[in-house]
Amino acid sequence: MDLITHGVTGALLARAAFDGEAREAATAALTLGALFPDFDVALLLCGRYAYLTGHRGITHSIAGIPLFAPAVAGLLYVLGPPATYPFYLGLVLLGMGLHVLYDLITSWGTMILAPFTERKFSWSLISFRNAPFVLTLWASLAVSFFLDPAWSQALCRAAMATSLGTIVVAWISKRVARSRFEAALAREGIRPERIEGFPGGSRIFTWSMFAESEGAFYHGRVHLAPAAEIKIRSTAKPPENEFTEVAAVLPPVRFYLDVTSFVRRDYRREGDLHVVTFSNARFDFRQRPPRGMLPGEGARVVFDEARRVKEAVVYGIPVPVAGWATSE
Repeated sequence: MDLITHGVTGALLARAAFDGEAREAATAALTLGALFPDFDVALLLCGRYAYLTGHRGITHSIAGIPLFAPAVAGLLYVLGPPATYPFYLGLVLLGMGLHVLYDLITSWGTMILAPFTERKFSWSLISFRNAPFVLTLWASLAVSFFLDPAWSQALCRAAMATSLGTIVVAWISKRVARSRFEAALAREGIRPERIEGFPGGSRIFTWSMFAESEGAFYHGRVHLAPAAEIKIRSTAKPPENEFTEVAAVLPPVRFYLDVTSFVRRDYRREGDLHVVTFSNARFDFRQRPPRGMLPGEGARVVFDEARRVKEAVVYGIPVPVAGWATSE
């Protein structure tokens, strides 16, 4: 989720759970806790590539949250509204956990096990383009400031319950969609190696389902209406060679493979150079990436005849390649 929505969810939870004198301190703790993990924006000081690969890392992880929370709670204890340090610490931890939850439900993924692994975990339940989901939270918080305390608290509780309930319904809906997609594949004799689903914009009862087999990718749009037909489309995987295999182990490509569920690997020769591109196979089934999403070609590696890396690019960001010799 975006930074504003994280802050809004923290404030909503505080206003839903607390009243009286404790509400001000709780709002400060939960809001700052919900915002803090995205302070990794400081990685931009080290360059765009450092931010791209490090975002949603240690500040979003099970190991990192307990390391940062005491310092944030200490800052609030000194500068914030009067409250005990344990009060602040508990709510900062809760706010940080809320941030991680609302990142996990998106498709980008979060390194919740950093620094032990850079793998990103994602539930792909709610699209970041789900305007009703986000605007309901924003509007509820804004309106709550103009109501008397009892009605304000009731509205915030309803907003948080609706938000969390939507996540649960989306999880159930996705499970049903996956089951129907598996059945549709089986009817056509397709035995995929893996299946994943992605939310259809702002609709939690419509899913873009994808599957991968040894030689092809498959897509079907699943509507949960009982009579909805599932049309399976497929696209063949291009053949791989030594250059695609070598490129796949390089750091920027490993990162891309970690954050992209279905990756198409293409090879072409340009004079004395060998070019390998990695793209999101999901875009094979549409004319262009949806508005706001990253472009289809996510990573590109260029080799010379000796298999030395001449250029590496991920999401349009050039990556330093000094010393990347792969001729062994």
